Amino acid sequence: MTKSLKSSDLDVGQKRLLIPSQYVELNLIPMLSMTEKADANLLHPKASRNMPSTSRVQGRKYEGLKVCVYLQSGFRCHLKLTRWDSTGSTVINGTDYECLLGWSSLQEKDEVELWGFRKGEEGKLCFVLGKKTR
Repeated sequence: MTKSLKSSDLDVGQKRLLIPSQYVELNLIPMLSMTEKADANLLHPKASRNMPSTSRVQGRKYEGLKVCVYLQSGFRCHLKLTRWDSTGSTVINGTDYECLLGWSSLQEKDEVELWGFRKGEEGKLCFVLGKKTR
């Protein structure tokens, strides 16, 4: 996927990278197993988008799908892929997100690319995140 970073993607308090829903539905969900979809709360990705935007629901307790995110600088962050019940947004987040921001030198309005791939014999889901090259 390619996206222009928003201030909310770089907010240390939010600790999350919002993944556009079109990318999730067309590219990400098809590469996930049923177990991974369940772990990431993506079995029914359109369900919460049907609720009014002013409505908030209490999110269920789930861990998210553990993923590795590699940066252009060579650093690796252990994060989680998950869909929030409250908004239906799919995000990559977690405690290492602050490190990701520090190591990546990303700024608001930067055009970034996120590439998904499988690693190792277990086929662990990983991503590479970096500034888009021209």
